[in-house]
Amino acid sequence: MKYRLKVYYRTELLNKVTGYMQDIMADWKRNDTKLQVCRTFEFESDKPLPPEALEKVKVCKEDWMDEIVVEEVPV
Repeated sequence: MKYRLKVYYRTELLNKVTGYMQDIMADWKRNDTKLQVCRTFEFESDKPLPPEALEKVKVCKEDWMDEIVVEEVPV
């Protein structure tokens, strides 16, 4: 099985750019749109991972991370 791990986060520079964009574009401010970086990692497993194992990966989220997403990659 092949899996894709996505880690979403923001940096100080992205927060500044988000602020500028919210100042000049009403949609960004109204919808509270924020820029994020997404780092993607792929890994393989000999057998399908149980949902509990995937949840353990999500629990490892650190303070600087906004979100962790694990998805199965169709072969």
